Amino acid sequence: MLTLHLRTLDRLADLGRALAKCLCDEPSLRCLLLRGALGSGKTTLTRFLVEALPGGDGADISSPSFTLCNVYPTHPPVFHYDLFRVAGAVPEELCESLEAGDGVVVVEWAEYLPVACQPQDFLDICFQVREDERIVHVAPHGLRSEEIRHCLQAAYALGKDSRSF
Repeated sequence: MLTLHLRTLDRLADLGRALAKCLCDEPSLRCLLLRGALGSGKTTLTRFLVEALPGGDGADISSPSFTLCNVYPTHPPVFHYDLFRVAGAVPEELCESLEAGDGVVVVEWAEYLPVACQPQDFLDICFQVREDERIVHVAPHGLRSEEIRHCLQAAYALGKDSRSF
């Protein structure tokens, strides 16, 4: 597991850019499961990830809380799901997206994703909010996700904080 202590929004942006680079370098991993309290940074990380992917600079990135899924015109395409409102009634297209592997699937509120729908290989990214920082735990599940974790560890060099949350 990789644990990051993010004291600024810039560091979360760095993580999103590093994730984009690693996913492009290791295109066989296609699933990120995001967990954390409301306002912990799940959608913001997704925004930084999408913006860093080819084609993401023009994407209109927002939480799919009411639409359940946003698809962004990136390469690879990003399917952004939010399960906050469905709690146990997972949309069928999510399980299909996870099986198809046609793009990167980002699932917010992954704690509502039934184990039967989870792919064999994914990164589990958990956010904890502290008074002056976000703690992000990145846990790989599967061989390809372990490669992404190594890539993230190498790509994400912790630097000086410049802007607080």
